[in-house]
Amino acid sequence: MKLNKYISLLSAISLLIAPSCSQEDAPLKPLAEVSLENTLSTYNSLTFVWSKVPSATQYGYEMYDNYDNLVVRSVTEQTEVTVSNLKAASEYTMKVWAYAAIGSDMTCSHPSELKASTDPLKMLGAPSVEYDIVGGRYIFSWSNVPNAEGYSYTLTNSDGEIVRTGETTSRTALFTELIKGEYTFYVKATTTKGGYEKEGETASLTFTIA
Repeated sequence: MKLNKYISLLSAISLLIAPSCSQEDAPLKPLAEVSLENTLSTYNSLTFVWSKVPSATQYGYEMYDNYDNLVVRSVTEQTEVTVSNLKAASEYTMKVWAYAAIGSDMTCSHPSELKASTDPLKMLGAPSVEYDIVGGRYIFSWSNVPNAEGYSYTLTNSDGEIVRTGETTSRTALFTELIKGEYTFYVKATTTKGGYEKEGETASLTFTIA
C-alpha cells in the first residue's frame, strides 16, 4: 500500500516538471536575420539598404556613433533608412532587426550589425597667383577655384608682420604705397557649401621692392 502511494507521488511530480509539447505552448521561431546589403554615404548622411525578410511586417533599427552614443532609434516598414545630420569622416554602427506580425508563430530576428563611415569634407584647391606693377600699384590676380564663393588674402613683410588683409568675391587685390623690402602675398579660396572645408589650400607669392 505504501509502495503504491510512493509510485503515484513520483508520477505526479514528473508531470509537473516535464516540458509541454503542445502546439499552443511551443516556443516562437525567430525570423531570419536582416541582410544588410548596401550602404550609400555623403559627408553628412548614411543610407542602409537590406533585403526583405519573409514574414516580417516592419524593422527596428538603432544607430550608434564611434563612442557608442545612440544617434537614432526607430521603426520602419521600408527596407532602407537614411540618417542625416551626421559628422563628416566619422564611423557609425547600424543595428537592424525584423519584427513579425502580432499573433503569428514567429518572433523578432536577432539584430544584424554593419559599420559605415561618412565621407570626408573636400578641400578647395589652391589658386595660381601672379602680380603686375602699374604706376606704382601692385595688382595681384589669381585663377578661379571651383566651388569657391570668395577669397581671403594677406600681405606680410619680411618679419612676418601683417601689412594688410582682406576678403573679396573677385580675383584681384590692389596695394599701394608699399615701402622697400620683401613681402609675401597669401590667398586662399573660401566657401560655405556643404561637403567642403570652409577654407581651401593657400597659395603664396614672395616679391621684393628695391
